[in-house]
Amino acid sequence: MTVLLLKLVLALEGLWAAVLLLLLGLALLSLMKRRTRRLAAGAARPAIQEAVALYLSGANDVTKLRELTAAHPEAVEASILAFQTMVGGTSRLADLALSLGFVEHWCTAAHSRKASQRRRAFGRLAAMAHAESVRRMAGILPVSGLKDPDEQVRLEAARALVFSEDAEQVAQVFDAVLTDAPLNRMLLAPLLRQHAAVLCENKIPRALATLGARELIHLLKLLVSWECTLPLTNLRPLAEHPDASVRTLTMQLLSRVPINPMNRGALLLGLADRDTGVVKAAVAAVGRLKIPEAIPQVTSCLRRNDESLARLAASVLVEMGTAGQGALQGQVGNTNPIASTAATQALELAGSEVSA
Repeated sequence: MTVLLLKLVLALEGLWAAVLLLLLGLALLSLMKRRTRRLAAGAARPAIQEAVALYLSGANDVTKLRELTAAHPEAVEASILAFQTMVGGTSRLADLALSLGFVEHWCTAAHSRKASQRRRAFGRLAAMAHAESVRRMAGILPVSGLKDPDEQVRLEAARALVFSEDAEQVAQVFDAVLTDAPLNRMLLAPLLRQHAAVLCENKIPRALATLGARELIHLLKLLVSWECTLPLTNLRPLAEHPDASVRTLTMQLLSRVPINPMNRGALLLGLADRDTGVVKAAVAAVGRLKIPEAIPQVTSCLRRNDESLARLAASVLVEMGTAGQGALQGQVGNTNPIASTAATQALELAGSEVSA
């Protein structure tokens, strides 16, 4: 019995060794094949680049490119994408990718269970989304990608929609960005900036009036990051918002909107706010806009017993010319040491004569 068990164990060990050798051989064979393909693709790369360049320059015969694609699909795909990066938004390369079957392949891969494949697919679709032919092939894929569990897939799907220049799709990206990851919001902000005027017609005003505090803060940060003039005519309700962060961001935004009576009133509310951060943002906005009637409120900020606020207010008053510097002169002899020191230092730095 013991001898039989020993023979069985030895037989199993031999079988296992044979299986391991077989697996090792297959792995080595696979590595050799991949290495051979890489070497062949490397050798064919000049021909691929020449063929793509010829097509880009106006040649319409893609016979050679079809042959190269059959032999080296990944190398041809990489070359098309590289040229796309160099030449920008030309639809000719997108049409080439479509005719060679790459776009269809990307659309199929966009449904993959593997996040890495979906990222790759949506990234390539986004790179070609400027072309109407690619957008037609992709259909609603980018819209569905906005709800993908993978953060990078959502980013690439949003990029594809923004590059499409379709107002409705841009609005969908805008909605998605407000609840997406912070990094995605930051990366998509410059792309959405190009559509600021259209979004400000209805989408942004409605969002400012209806969003909860968390999403509202995300939206205000997005608008402030654009650093461009926005046609928003009434931010006063936000200047009265119970959340100090909302009020602070509103003050920052006020320097980028028309200063009509409603927005001017919002700014004056900020100068009198109970929160110092809000007041500082309002003072900075006044400094940017140079509003003469705000001089008394800015001057009062010197007397709020906050040194950093007093220094900021004093520097803004100096920049507001004779009227602002006159208000500072009136604070030089103030019994409040914070106010008098800030006024004196600001006038001296500006080279103005200080008189108590």
